[in-house]
Amino acid sequence: SVAAAWGSMAAGGLLRASRNLDWNQNTGINAFKLVTVYEPAEGEEERSYATFGFAGMVGALAGLSADGLAAGEAGVDVRNVTFRGFPWTLRMRHVLGSSGGTLDGAMRLWNATENTAGFFHLLGSAQDNEALALETMAGYTAQ
Repeated sequence: SVAAAWGSMAAGGLLRASRNLDWNQNTGINAFKLVTVYEPAEGEEERSYATFGFAGMVGALAGLSADGLAAGEAGVDVRNVTFRGFPWTLRMRHVLGSSGGTLDGAMRLWNATENTAGFFHLLGSAQDNEALALETMAGYTAQ
């Protein structure tokens, strides 16, 4: 599940965004939780960010950038999937590190790449003090 609140719905009016990872607790994966902090080398255009996931997983289930962009996802069962696109966990990392922390920057990167599967995504920007909910499937994003 993903959620966001801002304005009159949040303490101090500031954006609050969250990802509740409600996976089955009996899989054993809980023993391998991981917070990964990415700090690009000096001179690289990408910005620092942290991702939340599991050991052995490349990409992000959720994350937060140094620029104040929050990202999360929740699965949705759709049949319209493809391998021709940007894998969603890597796409989330790319948006966190390269959007500049704004929703316009995040959506510019998002729209420049293709969806591979169906998910609900949340993008929240502290700079913009608002969030966007996206529903995706191969070839389509609803905002």
